Amino acid sequence: MSESRRTEIHRSQIGFVFQNYHLIDDLTVYENLETPSSTRASRGRSARAGWPTCSTASTWWPQDLFPNQLSGGEQLVGVARALIIEPRIILADE
Repeated sequence: MSESRRTEIHRSQIGFVFQNYHLIDDLTVYENLETPSSTRASRGRSARAGWPTCSTASTWWPQDLFPNQLSGGEQLVGVARALIIEPRIILADE
């Protein structure tokens, strides 16, 4: 399998949830949620499209806050970010 095909599978079919969340400190919650979908322009997904996914977790995130302004919500934002791309597989660290 070519490297470009492996990369496409990685971006389109696998969601990652990291133990340390790996949110980007300089981006708001909304921007962090939009980051994975920005690499998927071919499907036209956006964080707005994924917002219902976030609300189904029974959690509301103030989308204009930055990660350092969140309490335990970082973990949930990390999970939501993995779900937005509608992956076939989710790999979660611990």
